[in-house]
Amino acid sequence: ISLYSRIGRLYHNSSNKIHLDRWQEEFQCILTITDHQGDRMKNQLNSPAIDLKETSPSANVKIKDIFIANKSSSTPSSNNSKNVRVFNKVVIDLTKGFIEKEGANYDVIVNSIKLGAYQEGNIAKALHTIGGKAYEKECKKQLKGLKIDEIGCTSGSFFGCKSVYHIPFLSSEKTISWLGNRINDCLNQAEIQSMNSIAIPIIGTGKIGLNANDVSKEMMQVAANFARKSTNFLKEIHFIVYPTDENSYVAFQQALNDRPLSELEELEILTKPADNSESDPSNDYHLLFKAQCNVGKVPFDISVYHGTINNAKTSAIIDITALCSEHTTVANHMDIANYADVGHTRQTLIHLQSSKSKNGIYQLCPYGCLAGFSILLQRINADGHKSVAIPLLDIEISAADIDNLIESLEDFIMNHCQDVNSIHHFEFIIGYQDRSIEIATWMQDNIINKTSRLKWTVIQQLSIAQFGMDVYYVACNSAAITNMKSNMMAYSNTWSRYQMFNEDYFNTIPPNLWYQFALQIWSMFNTIVVRQGTATNVCIFGYDTDVVSTFSHIYKLSKAYLEQKANKEVQEFAAGTAQWYATIGSYRANFDTKLNYELEKNYSIHLKNQAAITFQVDSGKKLVNYENMAIIYSAKNIKASIGKLSFEDINVPETWEYNKKEDITDGYYSLVEVRNLQELNEIKNMPGLSGLTISRAQRIQNWNLYRRYQIMK
Repeated sequence: ISLYSRIGRLYHNSSNKIHLDRWQEEFQCILTITDHQGDRMKNQLNSPAIDLKETSPSANVKIKDIFIANKSSSTPSSNNSKNVRVFNKVVIDLTKGFIEKEGANYDVIVNSIKLGAYQEGNIAKALHTIGGKAYEKECKKQLKGLKIDEIGCTSGSFFGCKSVYHIPFLSSEKTISWLGNRINDCLNQAEIQSMNSIAIPIIGTGKIGLNANDVSKEMMQVAANFARKSTNFLKEIHFIVYPTDENSYVAFQQALNDRPLSELEELEILTKPADNSESDPSNDYHLLFKAQCNVGKVPFDISVYHGTINNAKTSAIIDITALCSEHTTVANHMDIANYADVGHTRQTLIHLQSSKSKNGIYQLCPYGCLAGFSILLQRINADGHKSVAIPLLDIEISAADIDNLIESLEDFIMNHCQDVNSIHHFEFIIGYQDRSIEIATWMQDNIINKTSRLKWTVIQQLSIAQFGMDVYYVACNSAAITNMKSNMMAYSNTWSRYQMFNEDYFNTIPPNLWYQFALQIWSMFNTIVVRQGTATNVCIFGYDTDVVSTFSHIYKLSKAYLEQKANKEVQEFAAGTAQWYATIGSYRANFDTKLNYELEKNYSIHLKNQAAITFQVDSGKKLVNYENMAIIYSAKNIKASIGKLSFEDINVPETWEYNKKEDITDGYYSLVEVRNLQELNEIKNMPGLSGLTISRAQRIQNWNLYRRYQIMK
């Protein structure tokens, strides 16, 4: 059982030892508890049949050491920091893999073809092998009229994606510039069709013999130029390199990292706060265990992460925090684990539509969700999702429950192994750090040491195990054991209901995003928060100690929000009276309100003390020199001139009418008839007014608002 179950908490509370001793004597029942916490495992990453025999416990091992050990023992990944660049919020990365198997991960895959011969070429042949006769038939039908300088499109259903884009490279003059133009067409087409991600293979560097360095530079330049534009949909561009093509891999890696930033990109980096996500604990996302099963056209995998489920990159997320009306009023929820009404899952399961999230959110009451897990998977799969994030499904979850979950997953895999469009990625994401290791241990133990109907390969192995605990009762008769169990359960902590009134912080959470907050709280503290009546009142369900932690967390969030709100108001006021900007070459950009406030505050200090010339801003990442009026970001090797636009720099518009300047700069506004023909023509030509006759126009002359508007522009 879990160390964090009722019995686990009872046993680990030292104040309960006297009661346990007394009950053993009273009921003549010996209680033996084996605590496996901290047991080490042998590390044999290269062998799928890993030996998990226990060795001596290591009581001094800290939880953070687990992540260090995992990091050093994990399989090397091609997606390291050297293989990822972000331009204008568009991710461009490099991955080793097979394009024909990438459909399960991305919306679009790109194919290189010869007109009329859709199996010719290594890439086309690989896709044809997977797609078969039906795919070949669709290609002949859809690509029949395709011209040399066009791209074709067929369904991606054969490969688990939405679409396949075909470029007739093998029928072209096979030049790098032609290839670059077609890749650009693919990116634009993906944007038009509202695709979120695209996978592009390395084309032309094989038998065609194009230089890998030249191809990589061209394709990377095309991707970067596309990313500079304002894109609404396409946010991920993935270049897929054949695993053994080391020459192309090195060339693309170099092109990805060597491409210099444009002046606009440098300005964006300088004028906006640096990304602090790495230091934000809520963004921690550690892979603890992963196993893969190759039983069909596309591999299936099971992973266990320690992290925040709201950060999951899966297409679907399960949320079990939606207590139904029947169970919202229940004060004690200890029978959740024993609730086996599968119908309750069907009745309470809803699919949330959220414009704020790319994920499909599947919300249900936690009662019966373990028993109804298969039904849950069927519904998510029917909606076309290929990956799902699964939180802790029950506060009392045990190793036996994990065995049942894996059995359900294997049933699902066996029923869908030939369906490339089914769910292929199952991610268990647990926010409670110790529990994530405990569940990863049970998963690993089941897949490696127990009889399985499927052959699993371990991709990521735990180096330190946490098996939970075994409880043994020994007595002369069953009545003694029953009495012992009954007293332990009666004395152990129970799930309770607490209310929190008039907390204004809850007003800041929009109703359509409440599920994110509730799921975050469940992930971190294993408590459920439910809104009651007004937006500022909630009920919190959980163990006493967990509820206290939840209360504390909410108060910290409230305090941080109020401080952030006050700072934002001050920063916005500063931005309305003085706007700092950076200049590189012919380009200029205003600083973000937070950095603008820092620059203005430090400049005031500089004016009072001319010896104070240099200041650190943006949490010490950037250096400002007010003597040279420059800002430097050493980590990115970027430097720019800075300047300031204030009220004093704004002139009264020439078209404004007034007798003396004081009439309009005293803070009041005036209403003036517009008679200037040039100004009237400008109004007529405004979007939406074309063809209309203007009989009368008035100008509001408000000096303070005009200056503030000009500065904030």
